[in-house]
Amino acid sequence: MGQHEELMQIFLEESRELIESLDEHIVAFENDPQNKPLLDDIFRAFHTLKGNAGLVGLKKFEKIAHITEEVLTDIRDGKVQITADLISFMLDALDRLKLLHEAVEQTNSDEIDVDMVSPPDQVSSGEEKAAGQDGAQPPATMEHEMPSVVNDEEIVSDEGSWGLFIENMEQDIKAAAEE
Repeated sequence: MGQHEELMQIFLEESRELIESLDEHIVAFENDPQNKPLLDDIFRAFHTLKGNAGLVGLKKFEKIAHITEEVLTDIRDGKVQITADLISFMLDALDRLKLLHEAVEQTNSDEIDVDMVSPPDQVSSGEEKAAGQDGAQPPATMEHEMPSVVNDEEIVSDEGSWGLFIENMEQDIKAAAEE
């Protein structure tokens, strides 16, 4: 098994665990939307999925996790209210990641026909809520362009990066197993 295949296997194992935990965490968050530690756990899981997908070259997987991470950042920063639409958005993003994960397990690629996620159109900002303006301002949009995160040539040519990536993933897997 080559290095890339080995990394892909590690990615698949860790991402499976993160996806399973997200399933539980998002439902729990829906029932307790003021639970900041739970929100932080959800954010970290999407952040880890994004970074790890980027390192193994799964662009669709990375982009969906990135878009979701950006929405979660806005929630954490108090820029948007937590609504049923936002919870549905998170669950939808997770469902798409599950589909991509299945495709990667079968083909080592995320090149399947999966629509990108987009945040709800009507996202109220915290300022609107505080001012009591129910929709007086246009809804905030969160269309984020994903920057290039990984230069594949640098990673492939720098064996030290592979070792660090494997070490970090192994630590994440151990930490997740202990939870």
